[in-house]
Amino acid sequence: MKFNKKDARETTGSLGSSLKLARHAQCDRTAERLTQHEVIKRFTLDREFRLNQKVANDARSTWNEFIAVNGIDYLDEVDRRGILRFDAAMRDRGLANSTIARKHWTIVRILKCGGLDTRGLFLPHVLSSYQPKPPSVYTPAQIERLFASADMYERVVFEILLKLGLRKGELESAAFLDVSFDKKVFRVHEHSRQGYRDIPIPDDLLVLLGEWRALHPAQLPIVPNSKGEPNRRFAERLQRLAHRAGLACGTCRGCQHNRCAEFTMHKFRRTCIIGLLRSGMDFRTVAAIAGHHNLDTTQRHLSSVAAINTQSRCFGISDPASTVRHYLNSDAQANRIARIREQLQTLFRS
Repeated sequence: MKFNKKDARETTGSLGSSLKLARHAQCDRTAERLTQHEVIKRFTLDREFRLNQKVANDARSTWNEFIAVNGIDYLDEVDRRGILRFDAAMRDRGLANSTIARKHWTIVRILKCGGLDTRGLFLPHVLSSYQPKPPSVYTPAQIERLFASADMYERVVFEILLKLGLRKGELESAAFLDVSFDKKVFRVHEHSRQGYRDIPIPDDLLVLLGEWRALHPAQLPIVPNSKGEPNRRFAERLQRLAHRAGLACGTCRGCQHNRCAEFTMHKFRRTCIIGLLRSGMDFRTVAAIAGHHNLDTTQRHLSSVAAINTQSRCFGISDPASTVRHYLNSDAQANRIARIREQLQTLFRS
């Protein structure tokens, strides 16, 4: 076969174009690759946006340990061998199985946040060895003594948490614009999902909020700090209140500084959720009030619901797989909201 110069130029040109396209494709792939710094930054920003600074700090520390063991630069370099090296390094340090499993779960969440498929990467027996403790709640005696020692500011803060089941971040961003005194509904904005949920307000809490607004008519956040900004130090105030009420355990490290670590903000939320389940409120409504978009999250609280017949009533829903998003936002649920408000009022009667 005769091969002339024209064919050679065409072949060289097409080969050059192919190589050029390949280089561009390689550059695009490199540009799409996430570095290990970008992954942890994305994860921690997400957690800080939800105002969960402790989780963000713990995740950053665990990720730094993982990077130190494996020495990777990009997310797609993570493989099963790296997971095994990390597991062996933690066992060499003498960490407990529960601590190792908790760190593994943290790495799972970080990798998923970076868009990496984690199936087949982790050791099932390690992940399953971590059994979370049943959620704990405040007893009626503890609540009574806390509120007896609280000033009005603290009473507003902790009654909102107890009777509406809000998360700490949701309380910090709450404003009087979210309270409908006519409809007796509190609107919670869920920034992570670009939505909201409406929670019925018990009558006694509504009266307390009205009195608080009358004292602070120009106040935008419901419970700001001294500068009028969202207060980020509710937990410290709660722990000092517990010590002032004589409820400190006396054994934790925080008690040395008059801050009992046994008292946490999230414990109010668990007390509300478990109290609603114990009262016999149906499972799906409790999930909607709590803002649980996965019914499995609500189900974890059933371990603290003692009566078997109450558990059966909680599971007595027609469609457990149906969505709970905005379940209380429909106008057709007005009567249901009124009944829920009555249950909340009965459950948390002052």
